[in-house]
Amino acid sequence: MITMDGRSSIDVAIEHLVLDGFEPQQSQAIAATLQEKLASLIEEKGLPGEFQASIQAGRLDAGTINLPEGASPAQMGTQIAEAIFNHLSHMLGRGNQDD
Repeated sequence: MITMDGRSSIDVAIEHLVLDGFEPQQSQAIAATLQEKLASLIEEKGLPGEFQASIQAGRLDAGTINLPEGASPAQMGTQIAEAIFNHLSHMLGRGNQDD
């Protein structure tokens, strides 16, 4: 869930993240980076004005992510966050967020 309050603070909570093929420690590191980076992207770039209070999604498919061999959990989390941010931006009618 992504929640914004009147002070423009952002709370990104990912309740369940499925990462097949990773050790639990790697999955936790990927999830932590993803959550931090997604909140950072929303704070930096914002979301469309139609976004009022929160977004909740039972499932979100942000497409395919291509990672270099040996990518770190931080690199993976960052790329996943960017893919989710772009998907949310398109979903909310803002278009591509690439600057």
